Amino acid sequence: MEKRITAFLSIMCIGLLPVKAQRPPLRMTLSEALDVARRQQPDFRNAERNVAYARSLTQSAKASYLPRLVAESDIRYNAIIPTSVLPGNAFNPAGDPKELVPLRFGTPWNNSMGVRLTQPLYDPVKLATLSGSMLGEKQAEAEQRRLAADRYAEIAGAWYTLLLAQSRAASIRKDLERNRENARLIEGLLAEGRCLDVDLREALLRIRSSAVDLDQAALETFTAQGNISYLLGYDTLVLIEPRESLMEIAGDDNDTDGLRVKGSGSENPMPEVEVERVRAAISNLELARVKADRLPVVNL
Repeated sequence: MEKRITAFLSIMCIGLLPVKAQRPPLRMTLSEALDVARRQQPDFRNAERNVAYARSLTQSAKASYLPRLVAESDIRYNAIIPTSVLPGNAFNPAGDPKELVPLRFGTPWNNSMGVRLTQPLYDPVKLATLSGSMLGEKQAEAEQRRLAADRYAEIAGAWYTLLLAQSRAASIRKDLERNRENARLIEGLLAEGRCLDVDLREALLRIRSSAVDLDQAALETFTAQGNISYLLGYDTLVLIEPRESLMEIAGDDNDTDGLRVKGSGSENPMPEVEVERVRAAISNLELARVKADRLPVVNL
């Protein structure tokens, strides 16, 4: 898979070689490149959305344990009102007992209003949901730290690949200049009859070989720049030029910003272990949630 990606980037870089002359490279340090990737790389943005969503679920689960004030209103229309027939003297002693008087029990419209205040005291289902939301939040944050560690390692590796390619190109460029100077010297000796034609042919062959190596090193440099541009999340090809050299990074033992996972801290040296630990806790919580469905609920 890596060979296919490298081949694809090489073809893309060959096709976009004029871009190098049109747009100047963007100079930055490795630490600045990591900050750029964190701001605009799609995977980082998706991880931030996942963390925000997990936190909103935790807040929603906590809100279910807050006091709840419910106002209720009920308006009904009775199309048929219950009616009873009573003797005329049922409520009037002077009435005729043989006369039947209809008596309705009710009104066409019934209105009722009320207010209820409830406070959950013990709800095992809500507690299990809250615990699951908090574990989901921890899992999202651990996944974010693991993603940062993986992406930072990829960017740092590509950064050092670019520095090595540039260092190799600089070395080959020096060899090419030495070979050209040597060829000019041999031409002068040949004119004086102090060397053979084969010596000049060998010198010219070394020049052509160095030129081919320099073109190959330039292609490797351009491919590495295109790979870094992709890893940083740029939509179009942006050539990256490191500010620091390979020797500067190798000689600075105290500069570890380029390899440090920002925001992880020393308490979480292995995000993969933390992710697996949270997943195991979520699996155990599923059993507790099933048991919580059978426990009583206490409200005030």
